[in-house]
Amino acid sequence: MLQTLETSIVERLGALRQSLPRLELRSYGGELNDGDLLAEALRAGHAVLVTQPRARFARKSNRCYAFDATVRLVIASRQARGEVETRHGAAGSPGTYALWDGCLRLLTDWCPHADAGQLQPTDYNNLINSRFQNDFLSVIGQSFSVSGHWTVPTDPVEPLSGIDLTYYLQPDDGVADATDRID
Repeated sequence: MLQTLETSIVERLGALRQSLPRLELRSYGGELNDGDLLAEALRAGHAVLVTQPRARFARKSNRCYAFDATVRLVIASRQARGEVETRHGAAGSPGTYALWDGCLRLLTDWCPHADAGQLQPTDYNNLINSRFQNDFLSVIGQSFSVSGHWTVPTDPVEPLSGIDLTYYLQPDDGVADATDRID
């Protein structure tokens, strides 16, 4: 269910690519803690990253739980022009405020899952406003909350029988160079 929530939000935000085709849009993977990952995410100048949902469950009946989940967006813009332009935008390139506005319009009161209610915006934070490498960087965070219910599935779950590892020498070519299986 949490995977479905995260995936559906990323897919919904895909509408932002109509006006910004090179937007980096994906799940958050620690980019704010690693300069190399951050540079990769911002190579096109703009990124919207969706964090893994944080949820709290409360028992409602024998196999049914209510949940409250929070998902956070990390919205970033990188510009060479200046610190203000990273937030406000310049010369046809939107800043973080425009990206934030687009995200709010797409996600507010939208229902991402059949067992969940509508997304509601909660906390907004200015995370970073500074120089990054030779450019200026603005990163803001926007949280959304959603409530719903989850029933414990009755179908059997297959036990973990092994892990398949696939190795790529060229990450973007889509061709596996080696595979391993660990039973």
